Amino acid sequence: MTNSLKQKSILFAGLALLVPVLAIPQSSPPSHLIKLELEGTGTNGASFASGGSATFTVKGQDVGRGTLTFMATNGTVIGSNAVGSACLVESGSAMLTASDSSTISMSHLGLLCGDNVSNFVTWNTTYFITGGTGRYSGATGVGNLVVSDSGPGFCCGTGAVLVHVDGNANILNQFDQ
Repeated sequence: MTNSLKQKSILFAGLALLVPVLAIPQSSPPSHLIKLELEGTGTNGASFASGGSATFTVKGQDVGRGTLTFMATNGTVIGSNAVGSACLVESGSAMLTASDSSTISMSHLGLLCGDNVSNFVTWNTTYFITGGTGRYSGATGVGNLVVSDSGPGFCCGTGAVLVHVDGNANILNQFDQ
């Protein structure tokens, strides 16, 4: 065999070994996709009739301890429920401030439903992450938020107000920019 033929054989053998390595699909999610899970309690300044704001002290794995503030405007009543109250459409904005003062900005849309018998109210909303600051700069994402208030008429923070947030956030990092 000539040197030229040997060189070509070695080149083709090397390429044949390399092609399967290059064809392996990436199976893990990008390193900047995080699970945004928060639990917390708080005070509620919102009213069932007009909306308002609610502030929660929250904690989560990526966020640490932080504050979640929601502003909501209540819209159209979509009907009464079996316990003599109603459900209505709500929308608004929210801000999550993490333990290092980084923030995540959100818009939300959902339902607020009450129970006139037990004075229990639930707020189920979908949020869309619209941006952030600090380590959450350029964040996008989506998830669900559930709030329960056992106070009279979802007003004035007189009941036990609990919050649960569950979603995903895509966080840009220094290697993405």
